[in-house]
Amino acid sequence: PKMGEQLAGRFNMVKQLGTGSTALGLLVEDAETSEKRVLKVARDESKVPELEHEAKSLAELAVKLTDSPQKKHFVELMEPVLRLPFDRTALLLSFGGEFTLADQLQMGPLGRRAILGPRRTVADPAGRIGEHRADPP
Repeated sequence: PKMGEQLAGRFNMVKQLGTGSTALGLLVEDAETSEKRVLKVARDESKVPELEHEAKSLAELAVKLTDSPQKKHFVELMEPVLRLPFDRTALLLSFGGEFTLADQLQMGPLGRRAILGPRRTVADPAGRIGEHRADPP
C-alpha cells in the first residue's frame, strides 16, 4: 500500500514500519478512532497460525495486566484477528511510538535507562511477568 491509501475502507496508510519473516508492519490511522495503530499483516496464509498465536498471547497478557500500571508499556491487541481484502489476515495493535526497543538500546546506557528505568516489570515471550534490572546491581 502507498502513503495516504485507504485499506479495508477504514485504515489510512501512514508508512511501512518494517517487515519480518511472519508479517509486514504498517503504521495506519484508524478512521473509526482517529488513532495511530499498527496493522501487522501476515506475509501469506502459511503465517496466519503464528499471528493467531500472537493474538492469543497478547490477549492473555492484557488480562494479567488489567490493573497494572505497567500495562502502558506493552503493545495491546485492539481487536480480534482481522480479515482484510485480498484474503489477508492482520492484527490491529496499539502504536508504541516512533522508536523500537532496538533503536533505544542502540542509544547506549542512557537509552536503556530511559526506556526501562532502574527496574521495570517485563513479560517474556511466554507471557510470564517478572522483574528486569536495566543496570547490573
